[in-house]
Amino acid sequence: MAVINNQGIKIRYEVEGNGKPIVFHHGFGNCLEDYYELGYVDALKDKYQLVLIDCRGFGKSDKPHDPANYTFDIRTSDTIAVMDALGIDQAIAWGNSMGRRMVYALMHYYPERFLAYCAGGMHPYLDNSDMGDNICAWLSDGMEHAVDTFEKTYASFPKNLRQRYLTNDPDAMRAAYALPAPDFTQALSQIKSPVLLFCGETDDYRVQMEESAKLIANGEIQIIDGLDHCETYWQGKKVCEYIKDFL
Repeated sequence: MAVINNQGIKIRYEVEGNGKPIVFHHGFGNCLEDYYELGYVDALKDKYQLVLIDCRGFGKSDKPHDPANYTFDIRTSDTIAVMDALGIDQAIAWGNSMGRRMVYALMHYYPERFLAYCAGGMHPYLDNSDMGDNICAWLSDGMEHAVDTFEKTYASFPKNLRQRYLTNDPDAMRAAYALPAPDFTQALSQIKSPVLLFCGETDDYRVQMEESAKLIANGEIQIIDGLDHCETYWQGKKVCEYIKDFL
């Protein structure tokens, strides 16, 4: 397990494959093990160096309980610290859901460090995620209650993802979601590097994503047939076909 210390917070990461680097940012409550199980690593490692990060608050990275530790300038500095430790000057940024917010923030804070962006499952506007709000409310009755209610409301987790989700720290999760994500539309509209936005056909955020795609100077949006918000993350092999075509 590889770890860097960024201003007192330990960030865990793993590296797979060789080639042009892609830095991965997972969704709310997820962790880097998902990329192996859901097919991302096998689909991409032959042509790319995959930098898989446990975002602060999740997985095996540190889990501070103070919301001040989760501003997006601080979160993105974790990514840059990992890249610097690996000697990576420029990479491709990938993110889904909460991780897509990270991609927008990287556009804003560190545009010189990224060659291209692949972002799915979330728009760049001021945060209004019902799913995140709901999860945080359900956490008041414990992690198992939150997971059970999530599955009744949205979709059933793949088995191993469910078990990993149950190991989350509820206080860290609430802290990570306590501050609203900024509006990153200006960053999206000003970025000149190639951008792929992708979204499931029935994702609740599809309308906002299609609207935000109009801001992109050099990019595209891909709507993936038959998938919702969660399935677009869980169907890693299918999503990677669109990512490979774009890259």
